[in-house]
Amino acid sequence: MSRQRGFSLLEVLIAMFVLLVGLLALAGLQVRTLSQTRDTEIRSLVALQAESLAEAMRANPLRQRDANGATVLSWEHYVESGYASHDASAPASSCREAAGCSQQNLAALDLWTFKSGLASGLAAGNAVQAAVCRGSAAPSQDDPGCSGSGPLSIRVVWSSRLDGKSRQALVDSGQRAATASSPLAENRYVLVFEP
Repeated sequence: MSRQRGFSLLEVLIAMFVLLVGLLALAGLQVRTLSQTRDTEIRSLVALQAESLAEAMRANPLRQRDANGATVLSWEHYVESGYASHDASAPASSCREAAGCSQQNLAALDLWTFKSGLASGLAAGNAVQAAVCRGSAAPSQDDPGCSGSGPLSIRVVWSSRLDGKSRQALVDSGQRAATASSPLAENRYVLVFEP
């Protein structure tokens, strides 16, 4: 009988260790779930803001006449050459109260509303860049991929934090350079504008 006293204590210690490992795994799963939920929330915000801008663009086309007298719709007053094409401050003409608001002023207000909505909706650690332009190249934080040809699209790029496992998975899949040690991932959203 004396041999079994130590064995019971060992069983309790093993059970406590197994319980502790299970609780740590559960806590890790919870943290990862919260991170993925935040990423999904940001992606939804970006998609909603881009779709809102697309609707504003559809409501404000430039109407011009071609050589045959037919009306041609254009959205060139929304086109930007890069990320810094439009001023970050609110347009001087509000267009919400002004009766003499031009289509260009309304386009500037739409772009400002879009970009300020993105900036206020994303956390401070998520650097966001956005542009409306023609191009087919994938946008990046440094270059929106505006070549001047290709479909008119709303392009948004933002950064988000990566944990070590996600960063290594991107390296293993070839989507990220093996030497990249940055904890930030570059995310892209491109909405091709169709009137």
